[in-house]
Amino acid sequence: MISIKGLSRKFQPSRGGEVAALAGIDLEVKSGEFAALTGPSGSGKTTLLFSIGGLLTPTAGSVTVAGIEVSGLSAPARARWRAKNLGFVFQTFHLVPYLSAVENVCLAPLARGRAGADARKAAEEILKRLGLADRLDHLPGELSAGEQQRVSLARALANEPAVLLADEPTGNLDGPRAAEIMDLLVEENKRGQTIVLATHSDQVAARAGVRIRLDRGKLML
Repeated sequence: MISIKGLSRKFQPSRGGEVAALAGIDLEVKSGEFAALTGPSGSGKTTLLFSIGGLLTPTAGSVTVAGIEVSGLSAPARARWRAKNLGFVFQTFHLVPYLSAVENVCLAPLARGRAGADARKAAEEILKRLGLADRLDHLPGELSAGEQQRVSLARALANEPAVLLADEPTGNLDGPRAAEIMDLLVEENKRGQTIVLATHSDQVAARAGVRIRLDRGKLML
């Protein structure tokens, strides 16, 4: 599902010099796997995750997802590809505050070109599956942090993505709420969803089937 070869990503800080966030990464993630990227802050987890999602362009190397070399696409082509093939879940939810839960989830299928009624039906179905049947019309501010993260997860899953990418999805949640989100991710993986998750938490990483540790931009084998 995901093939990464010789992936490097360098940044140039404002004070000059050069920082290698990733240094020659070779990695394979199979279809249906649940992989956790772990390592200390600055190890390259988020950079690797964003490179897989086409949000960052590699300095060198290639990223291929579901047979498409993402690293070789133009920025507009990558955006179109992401809308059709990827779901993103972030630590900070990124919900639109003046839209209801179901309207927030509708954004994903609408962006893919689905009709309004069809998009809403898909949004309602995934929200109900994630235990939010009684929260469809609630605004984000009327939801708990755990419920907001479930809405974010529903939005990421609404288009049945080839790959779900999650960047510290439990980072803003307490222990019980974090466990709920991990239960949902494990359940989605059992349904066949390929997932790549970045986390600082050993407890979270232990729930994944594959653990990938990074340190200073390199894979630690």
